[in-house]
Amino acid sequence: MKTFNVVPHSHLDREWYRTLQENRIKLIRFMDDLFDTMEKDPTYLYYELDAQTSFIDDYFDVKPENLERFKRLVQEGRLIIGPWYVQPDEHLPTAEGTIRNLLISRKISDRFGDFGKVAYVPDSFGQSATFPSLMSGFGLKSAIMYRGFAEDDSKFNDFIWEGLDGSRLIANWMPVGYGNAMFLREDDDAKNIEVVEENIELLEERSVSENLLLMCGSDQSFVKKFLPNTVKRLNELYEDKQFTFKLSRLQDYIDAISLHAGKMEIVIGELRKGKRSRTHNSIGATRMDIKTMNFKSEMKYLKVLEPLTSMMTCFGLETDLEIINRGWKYIIENHAHDSICCCCTDDIHHEILMRMMFANQTADYLIKEKLEALNQRVNFNLELGRPVLIFSSYIGRRKEQIEVDVYVKNMEFVILNSKGKNLEFEILSSSEFNLKDTKVSFTPIPDDYYHKVKVRVLVEMFGFGYDSIYVKEGITNLLSKGDIAKENTLENDKIKLVIESDGSWTVLDKISQITYKNQHIFVDDGNAGDEYDYSPSFNDQRFSSVGCLTDTKVVENSVLLGAFHLKYSMLVPKTTNNDKRSDELVRLEFDVNVSLERDKPYVNVKTTINNQVENHRIQVLFDLGKQVKTNFADIQLGEMERDNEFELTEVSVRDQWHECYYPVFNQHKYSGLRDESENGFIVLNKGLPQYEIYQEDTTKLAITLLSCVGAMGNVGLKYRPGRRSGSADLTPDSQMKGVYTLEYAFMPIQANSEYRLEAEKYVNPILGAASPEFSNEGNLPDNLTLISSEDGLLLSCLKPSEGGDGFVLRTLNPSTQPIKYADIKVNRFVFGSVETVNLAEEKVTDKRVTSSKLNNPDGSALAQFSGVIELVDVNRNQLISLKLK
Repeated sequence: MKTFNVVPHSHLDREWYRTLQENRIKLIRFMDDLFDTMEKDPTYLYYELDAQTSFIDDYFDVKPENLERFKRLVQEGRLIIGPWYVQPDEHLPTAEGTIRNLLISRKISDRFGDFGKVAYVPDSFGQSATFPSLMSGFGLKSAIMYRGFAEDDSKFNDFIWEGLDGSRLIANWMPVGYGNAMFLREDDDAKNIEVVEENIELLEERSVSENLLLMCGSDQSFVKKFLPNTVKRLNELYEDKQFTFKLSRLQDYIDAISLHAGKMEIVIGELRKGKRSRTHNSIGATRMDIKTMNFKSEMKYLKVLEPLTSMMTCFGLETDLEIINRGWKYIIENHAHDSICCCCTDDIHHEILMRMMFANQTADYLIKEKLEALNQRVNFNLELGRPVLIFSSYIGRRKEQIEVDVYVKNMEFVILNSKGKNLEFEILSSSEFNLKDTKVSFTPIPDDYYHKVKVRVLVEMFGFGYDSIYVKEGITNLLSKGDIAKENTLENDKIKLVIESDGSWTVLDKISQITYKNQHIFVDDGNAGDEYDYSPSFNDQRFSSVGCLTDTKVVENSVLLGAFHLKYSMLVPKTTNNDKRSDELVRLEFDVNVSLERDKPYVNVKTTINNQVENHRIQVLFDLGKQVKTNFADIQLGEMERDNEFELTEVSVRDQWHECYYPVFNQHKYSGLRDESENGFIVLNKGLPQYEIYQEDTTKLAITLLSCVGAMGNVGLKYRPGRRSGSADLTPDSQMKGVYTLEYAFMPIQANSEYRLEAEKYVNPILGAASPEFSNEGNLPDNLTLISSEDGLLLSCLKPSEGGDGFVLRTLNPSTQPIKYADIKVNRFVFGSVETVNLAEEKVTDKRVTSSKLNNPDGSALAQFSGVIELVDVNRNQLISLKLK
């Protein structure tokens, strides 16, 4: 006997081709109608509210008088809300961004009752390999999805989805999306029988059980008031076949198929095939300005604000949890799949940028406030000079150059560490600074002039915490002359870069003695696509920066760093249509600052593009010099390996899949290529989420810098045949005209090189903060380490707990291999106890975690690392969450 689970729902895009305010009007009318319908009709048992809670904020901001009506329906189990705040993109946000999406939603749903336990993602553009891990960590055990799956992935649409760390979900794929029963009607037996029979044909053979899922709803659809009667009538029409139709929740369907889990196949990793639906795999490069700003905002909260706040809370300051979470909410509002993917109108993109600005304003003020408070609480050793605080949330060892402003009366000075040892530094610039200009008073303030000097200084830190360096005036600093930059070469003990006359780079890895030629070549392709997809014209032309180098100049050459400024000028077509690129050519100019620090294993690159070209894409190529079969990249939970060639690429074009299936991928901190001996390179980045693999005579890695289009949706594309995606709205801002600066770095790697740790330090630099005014009345030492680990773990977050009763320390094994044993050392003078929690911050038992000596004073007078948390058998790509008190 078949059971048809009819799920009433509406897909509530918060913003897409209509703005939030425009969609709010539709939302209010929808919610009013929904309340009335369910209150008047007790047979309308359930309604799925798109697994979101953001609409609660949007609706009750206007109609708070209906709060109790809503609460009653949720508590009765008739309205299902959550687990998401917004329907997410699974690739672009950090793992912590996805976790905060769930945490924010949980706080909202807890005010009303229970929340939906199915990780329902009906419209996310492909499914991330980390999704099962993150959902399992939050206590969710199932998922229902649409895009990215195909019939050849599993025998059944119901399957077990396994994440990289081994976490598993019961999952269902909706082969035609979330509206396979949207055309059920009132008093139309013929049409309703047609809908049912179509779904039997679609689902029966690929269902693991006798249960079929009928999703009755669509985008911003209103309540189908007739649905209980239609379900009743269908039971009458199919009585002879013993079919049962019932109004259901998503959870009801999951409960039914879970009984047959033993018959399900296991599917591992990411799902990104565009065979039955469009996954828009190249959408990660649209509106790169928004993508990079999101990266910087998340890094600011995760690497600075939250760890700094946690530390200062230990020293007596407020947690400011509600304020920080409001900042996160601005960020998470932008993580709705259409929003962060930037397949929206220009007006909506303006609002996204505004929310990012609000998030950054919140973070910047709190960071400034907490650093000032730390400055007041430290008992500095003024005999060493004027203090400068440095802060790091990286839990390992680091020796790095930082740039910081210092304030001096005398331009003759040296810089010392907290032990009084001279530090290497150089002066970058100086200007006059009047302290009076920073004060507001109703009485006259005397002038108080300083030299504000920007310095580059080499510092060392160990673990999460702070340290002090000191500016000692009146001592002549004898700076050595550098030799890192010579003619057309940058060189240190680890790497040598040669700028060739044609503009390409040759890089010698001095550790492996392997030379990589033809590096860092800009390529410009036509882009006849839209905000959803890159697509070349049918007769496209590629233009290269080889031979376009117009100027090479050494701009810095000290003992610490050498740098070149390079200018490239390319002639490229002015625009592109679906047929070909234009005959008219215009200038496309690049200003490249390439630098090498004395002790670093990579070269830093800042590329500034003056873009006046339309409908094109700019990538920068890196060549391995040989063919390899796989690439690797950092994603939400560390590293994963991917194939360079798809056997299905030609099939996807020949058979006209919904879109071309080719090796363009999402990344977070880096992507790379290596050979069978594990020699190769990675390209680190700061907010460049897309790369592509070219498998030619050699394997090349291409980082997308800009992808420029003028419409939300276009039709009949080479890489995406058929109808357009989205609306036909013109989006001139997505042409990305103007000046943009992109940051990345090239790093040769070898077997056993610690490139994952270097990548973390690259996106999480040491923060320096100096002030002309400081106190010496505090009781804190001038250097303090709170947490450290040197066993390959990374800090995913350190934040005040949502309950306000401690701090959540979340660590990650970013490797593709398990870690058998790892220590986390904590300062027992700051933290006294530890317990294991899940991602929802609920206490759990984890036998892999033990602690010792947290409450065992060793009699020492100084704050020392006498507390140890021991982890065993940490799986690849796995998070471990702890609560410290």
